[in-house]
Amino acid sequence: MRNAWVTVDPRNWKTRDDMTINVGLGTGGKAQQFAQLMALANVQKELFGGGKVNMVGDRELYNTAVELTRIMGHKNPDRFFNDPSAVNPQTGQLLNPPPAPPAPPPDPTVLALQAQAQRSSSRRPRPMRSIKSSRPRPILN
Repeated sequence: MRNAWVTVDPRNWKTRDDMTINVGLGTGGKAQQFAQLMALANVQKELFGGGKVNMVGDRELYNTAVELTRIMGHKNPDRFFNDPSAVNPQTGQLLNPPPAPPAPPPDPTVLALQAQAQRSSSRRPRPMRSIKSSRPRPILN
């Protein structure tokens, strides 16, 4: 402490049963990290595509993309991906909001009624038009 050597005896510490010790044994090379992260990205893709959007959201996908970018050696992932939680400091609104949900499909009964109305309007008899003949008419006396 304060650039002075201090003798410490861990036997005097309180018992700590709630700790986890991580020893740095190496995390593998970049190729191994990339392969593992791509496997994780494929699992996310399958979950997202399978409709499990409650398990994988925009933030998780962004985090995976950021890690992949860093493993590839790029220092600034924002050059490649938009942070979905980035907020405009002036307005407090999201800079990259999610797209609006698609419009709901039209009601099938309304579509059927419209098609039926269109068919019935095309079946109505049309008024007869007079047809003029190019043949001369006989003159009656």
